[in-house]
Amino acid sequence: MKNVLGAALLLFAGCQTTRSIRPVGDGKVALGASLGGPMFTNLGPPIPAPLASGYGRYGISKRTDVDVGLHFPITAAAGADLGIAHLFLEQDGWAPAVMAGGRGYLFFDALALTSKKNPAGDRYNADLTFFEELSGNASWRLGARSLAWLGLSFFVQAEKAIILPTLSAGFEWRLARTFGIAIELDQMAFTSNQKFSTISWIGPSNHGALAVQVGFNFYPGAE
Repeated sequence: MKNVLGAALLLFAGCQTTRSIRPVGDGKVALGASLGGPMFTNLGPPIPAPLASGYGRYGISKRTDVDVGLHFPITAAAGADLGIAHLFLEQDGWAPAVMAGGRGYLFFDALALTSKKNPAGDRYNADLTFFEELSGNASWRLGARSLAWLGLSFFVQAEKAIILPTLSAGFEWRLARTFGIAIELDQMAFTSNQKFSTISWIGPSNHGALAVQVGFNFYPGAE
């Protein structure tokens, strides 16, 4: 489990469509889910890791949101996160809006909640692991129903002095006033050489992993 919560989780934990592109508004909420992950070829053709997460956002002011997320088990790793983000610049023509924030993640071995035993015959430990993330993005409203963005985030495990940057590009289409579908491409951990990784990630010159994700966003307070 420590291997899962080590190198692999540095890619898995931050793998979700970007939540904080624009603030939801003072006193309003947004809910959503994200599916997909980094691409790998261990099973043959390139496929995304089957990762899933859900989130909720709340506007504590016109420009600032807090959010909480749940990450559902893959290889027994489950987790939760808590973050805050602020809109620093409004969009002005083709000059983008700029929003940035931070988030903390806590992951654990979900098998510790069961009575199962590891190959050594011992109960599984929770193996609590904490990660931090700093992120920022530039976004453009393209008409009443579409939003595009570019982002840069830094996924951190401070106690091990690990910092992994990720580039993102995404697009959301509002099918209705309160519901949108987003697709995002991420080049994750592009400074990390994955050549000798046990998982065959797809990345430029064996660095990092290309991730493909789809998000479903619900804005019950949208005007």
